[in-house]
Amino acid sequence: MADFAALANKTFRLLLLYLRNILTNLYRRLLILVKHLGIYWQKRRLGNQFRKLGDEVYSKYTAGDVNPLLQEEVKDLLAAIQAQVDNIDGRRQVIQEIRVQIKATSYRLPAEPAVAAAAEDQTAGGES
Repeated sequence: MADFAALANKTFRLLLLYLRNILTNLYRRLLILVKHLGIYWQKRRLGNQFRKLGDEVYSKYTAGDVNPLLQEEVKDLLAAIQAQVDNIDGRRQVIQEIRVQIKATSYRLPAEPAVAAAAEDQTAGGES
């Protein structure tokens, strides 16, 4: 009877560990979804900033400036665009880090020994 109780205890504990892992990875996947929504929003803002940059460059050019990219307003818009691009890249980096964490905590089945042995036989046979 004690063996059955110990086995039930181990099984219950293992189920709790799996459940904790599943919930943790589910939380991480939700974080990835939120980060993707943030990237989508940032890309929309980036498109608006590019439109404003084009409008500003065109207005400066029609006003008679030879090189409108040297004007302060245009330089400020370019700096804002670069900050936006850096923000998007930072979010993508965070997503990659979360994916690495998910992959590190996911359970994988070990490789079949027969498949590994067959692969070794093929490599050994090819060398002879």
